[in-house]
Formats: sequence, structure tokens, C-alpha cells
Amino acid sequence: MDADRKPGLINTAAHETVARRVAEEGIVLLKNENHALPLDVKNIKTIAVIGENATRLQTHGGQSSEIKAFYEITPLAGILNRVDRQVTVAYAMGYDAPAASPRSTRPKDAGEPFSAAELADRAVAAARAADGVIFIGGLNHDLGFDCESRDRKDTKLPYGQDELIAKIVAANPKTIVVLDGTMVEMGLWLDKVPALLQAWYPGMEGGNALAKILFGDVNPSGKLPATFPKKLSDSPAQALGAYPGTNGTVTYAEGLLVGYRWFDTKNIEPQFPFGFGLSYTTFEYSNLKLVEGTGTNSPVVTAQFEIKNTGAVAGAEIAQLFIHQKNPSLPRPEKELKGFKKVFLKPGETQTVSIPLEKNAFAFYDPAQKSWVAERDDYEIAIGSSSRDMQLQGNLNLR
Repeated sequence: MDADRKPGLINTAAHETVARRVAEEGIVLLKNENHALPLDVKNIKTIAVIGENATRLQTHGGQSSEIKAFYEITPLAGILNRVDRQVTVAYAMGYDAPAASPRSTRPKDAGEPFSAAELADRAVAAARAADGVIFIGGLNHDLGFDCESRDRKDTKLPYGQDELIAKIVAANPKTIVVLDGTMVEMGLWLDKVPALLQAWYPGMEGGNALAKILFGDVNPSGKLPATFPKKLSDSPAQALGAYPGTNGTVTYAEGLLVGYRWFDTKNIEPQFPFGFGLSYTTFEYSNLKLVEGTGTNSPVVTAQFEIKNTGAVAGAEIAQLFIHQKNPSLPRPEKELKGFKKVFLKPGETQTVSIPLEKNAFAFYDPAQKSWVAERDDYEIAIGSSSRDMQLQGNLNLR
């Protein structure tokens, strides 16, 4: 309402840079066997880009995850921008959303569409003729796969993508898979592909961000904010028979054991654990010290440790701190995330990381006392690169 307020700016170069950086730091490298990534344009003559999501606009709608972006760089466009005619890129759709879909990538005047078998055959032929394959698949916003007010019926890839990936890998083992959307089951093909990236919905600069990671201009540093189970039945709502409930009522019977807390407490091996994410470099954790606070306004304890980039390229690591209470008076999860810190390191560089823990980091809600309680007890402080990869451990007696 201030008449003297300066008008804002929209879609500036600085905004576009931020959008690209957010996408770069959010993409998660889940698998990279034998250093399949990053790709080197000097060693590649032809690439087959396969998958409808390579050309599909994911952020052009107006729903919560489909903002009205001024433009959107698709994965195919980003790859073409990056290789800049140094590599021949062939595109094959491979699969297609149903013709009835309002967001199908098929042109409205395209005439009779190819059948699923014909699309798959063309994709396999393109894969066989190329030096390498980048498959861009996963979910989209159609039919309740990734949208509000609807639940997915399963966690499988739609449109026959599981079978298609298996055929493509058989034709060309150098197949890199990139998935949009959220978690899907991967058991039919994961062990056959050398590299896997989780791109989510990376926004208007997503295609450029993905290409920079694929070709090594950016070192991936994203970590999973959720557990990826091997199969849906491993998840608590399904394992406990709570979903879809009875007469429209669902009881959250897992209690505190939501997400990684369920998998860790029940010792269920996930496909990829909470906090997981690979890098093109390696990191070493060392020298954990638990420094107890001395003043009334000080943290209860501060975890201090070192992280070193032991690889050959610059990169970033997200250290995660978990707490385990040894003798709780009420049932507690096996461990709980209480802090994390992201550090950027040059090759050979070491940084000291500090994660402070206040009293509430040790507290839980006691229904009998109707309050939060931090009990006198022994606590294990564990620090690592995911909920299943603890690099450092220390013990604290909370007095």
C-alpha cells in the first residue's frame, strides 16, 4: 500500500540463475557404477535421448507444482544446448501418455498416433545405433500420478516404462536413467543400468541444470528428503494394513515411525535411504568432538568434526546428525535427524563443521505429563552422509 514502494522485478537474469542453481543442487545422483557419469563429449559421437518427459513441459500449468513459468527448458533442449553440435543427438519418444490426456506432448494435428509397440521399437532402434542413451522418464501430473486430491494406486512406473527400460538397456548397456516426479519402484531394471538421477520437477531451468550435471559442469550434491522403499508393501501404511482404511477412515498406526524412522527401527532395507545422494568426488569424515555448553544461553552440546574432499573435483557434502537415546521411558525411533550442514569443498580441502544441539533436540512429548521431556540418559550422536551411512559416533550423558 506504500506509494513510495519500489516496483519489483520479474524473471531477471539473476532470478534465472537462482532457478538453475536450485535445480542443480536438488537433483540427486542415486547410482553411478564405474564412473558412468559425467559424460565426456570428446568420447561420444551419438546420444539417443529417449522418453516423453524429455520434451514434456512440467511447470506450465497453474497448480501447486505447475507454476506459470515464463519459459521452461526441457531436458532435451538442455542437452542440445550443452553439446552444441559436438555430439549428434537423436530423440525417440519411447512411450506416450494416453491420447485423452490434456497434457499429452503429441501435437493435436499429428493424426493417427504410433502404437506403444511402435514407439518402443523406434526407441530400441535409436538406442542400438547410439554410443550412449539418456532415458528421461518417471511420473507426470496426469491421472493422479503426482497431483493433489488423488492417491497413486501403486508405485510402479506408468506407460510401460519398466519394460521399455529393460529393452533399451538390452540394446545399449550404456543407458543412463533420469526420473521426474517422486519415488517409484525400480527392481525390474535398477541393477542393469550404470547410472540413475532423480530430477524431481526441476523447474524452468531444469533442462540446463540436468545437462550440466550429466556432462560434469556441475557436481551433484542433492540428498533424498524421503526414503525410497524397494516395494510399496515395505512402507508403514501398507505393512500395517492401514491404507486405504475402512469406511473412509485411515488410522495412522505407525505412530512416531514415519519415513526413515520406520525403516530404521524395523530394520527394513530400503532401495535408497533417507539422506542418500552420491557425488563425483569423495568425502572423509574425522575428528568428532562433542563440546558441551557452559552458559545458560549456550547449546546443550555442539558436535564439531571435519570433512575433507578426498577426490579430484570440487563438490558439496551434506553432513547429517542423528540422535539415539539409549534408555527412553517411552518407545522412541531408532534414531532421529536433529541437524545437518552443507559444505562446499575444493579438491583436498578440509573444513571444520559445527552443528549445535539445543535441549529440544533431545526432547520428546510425554502424553502423561502433557509436556515435552528431555530425560537424563545416555545418547548416541551419529554423523554421516545418510540415515544408513554413519561415519562418526560419539556418546553424551545428558545430566
